[in-house]
Amino acid sequence: SSAFYSDYTHSKSTSLFDDLNDLSEIDKVELPDLILGRYAGTEDIIFSRMSERSMDKLIPLNSLIGIKPVELADLNNEDIVVYSHQTERSIKHVYKIENKLILKPASHDPKFIDSVFEMTDTELNILGKIVLYIVEK
Repeated sequence: SSAFYSDYTHSKSTSLFDDLNDLSEIDKVELPDLILGRYAGTEDIIFSRMSERSMDKLIPLNSLIGIKPVELADLNNEDIVVYSHQTERSIKHVYKIENKLILKPASHDPKFIDSVFEMTDTELNILGKIVLYIVEK
């Protein structure tokens, strides 16, 4: 059995982040339940291509990624999140430490650095967490 999911891999907008803010004219991709595992049948997962190198030790550029909207309270340490804050937009591991959110890259490129935010920072927008990624070898 399989289901159809939103597919941003051929999106006309310039970035994944713009897509996640505007879920309008989106293609659908069909994926078998086998690939989605415990997320099979979950309707709010959207798919895109990894468009940045911030997590390239784990998720190389152009890998297919499945993103699920998530509340801050439901995030666990080491989850991989797509987020925006003012002009910063990135994909990183999240860690909740005391009243702070620490977002850490896993990149071969040293320009990607940790970001630290107060949990109460209203400008921090968690667009979703990556629940699945498919790496082409």
